[in-house]
Amino acid sequence: MDAATQIIKQFDFKYKNFYKEKSAFVCRGETANEKISVKSTEASPERIITAHEIKGFLAAEGYSNTDKFYHSQDGVPYVRFNDAVYVACTYPPHGYSEADFGDAEAFLRIVSDAAEVHKILSSFKGAVTGKDSLNTTAPKTLNELKGWKKNLSRQSRLSDFDVLFLKNYDFFFGLIEYALKYMPFAEDLSVTVCHNALKEETVYVNGNAPKIFITEFTEATLCHCSADLASIILRHVKRSDNPVPLSEIIKAYTAVNPLTEKCLSALRAELTFPDAFVKLCRKYYAKKRTWIPGAFLTRMEGLSVLKDKNKKYIDYFEW
Repeated sequence: MDAATQIIKQFDFKYKNFYKEKSAFVCRGETANEKISVKSTEASPERIITAHEIKGFLAAEGYSNTDKFYHSQDGVPYVRFNDAVYVACTYPPHGYSEADFGDAEAFLRIVSDAAEVHKILSSFKGAVTGKDSLNTTAPKTLNELKGWKKNLSRQSRLSDFDVLFLKNYDFFFGLIEYALKYMPFAEDLSVTVCHNALKEETVYVNGNAPKIFITEFTEATLCHCSADLASIILRHVKRSDNPVPLSEIIKAYTAVNPLTEKCLSALRAELTFPDAFVKLCRKYYAKKRTWIPGAFLTRMEGLSVLKDKNKKYIDYFEW
């Protein structure tokens, strides 16, 4: 019996056959349209169980447009095989494909569904990890940037990445200060369970269906909904040559899940904070590199170009 068969047979579902698709094994179920995706995951068993509970809660509250985890023969939503963890999930329904965040119509549907999910999960009582707000993380980030710049001032030789970092330093440092200005105190904001990974690989769209199909939830945390909303807005801006005006996005979201003035202020801060820039620099400066991986330089160059587009968009923060 090969490894794939051994893994699949540990789950409690019946199937006719399976085939390999990317990094998953797709099992054909007993009915014509039933498909189940079996794949390895980096998520811990605890996060998988929490995600399973979140999906169940959404379904119980009337939102059924998510995948579901199948149980193992032992009654848990995962199996172990050769020191790896595997999950079996509902395959996206027939006619659904990965979402195009650059498409205005599809994106507004994603915004509306995200609002519905946030609203429902605000009353979820399961064990969900909390996420620090910008009030906590932004001051530390400012000190990180200062430290990296100080270290570079002592070096006689700079890499191409270092040069780009210094070139963009003032702009991104200013964005963090701007974000702190508009971030209300965390204790003044109500929180909900946020997906934290709404992107092409986890969101599926059908052109004829009113709702989207959301998968995963293994990265879900307890935080304010502005973090999730800002994440998908920035993904849309990056992928669209003509982004949907913020006023329309806010209108689509608040039609389902109203936002207070403090919530909107938090959203402004989340949109402004240069998360991608900070994460890239952390990865680069975490090690003393004698050479620059091409991907690092390419991503830094891309962020340099994208910053003007993001700033222009956020400058029109008129609702």
